[in-house]
Amino acid sequence: MNKAIRLIVAVLVLASLLSGCHNIFHRPPGHDPDGPGNSENAPGHNK
Repeated sequence: MNKAIRLIVAVLVLASLLSGCHNIFHRPPGHDPDGPGNSENAPGHNK
């Protein structure tokens, strides 16, 4: 029973993380999906 509960909790956590990341990081302002990097895509920032 404990294994099933842990599996359900893991799925819920993963789903919430995925939906949260999708909502936050889907298209933030100034984000260039074809830019040079992931963390340094701020507008006006030259890498």
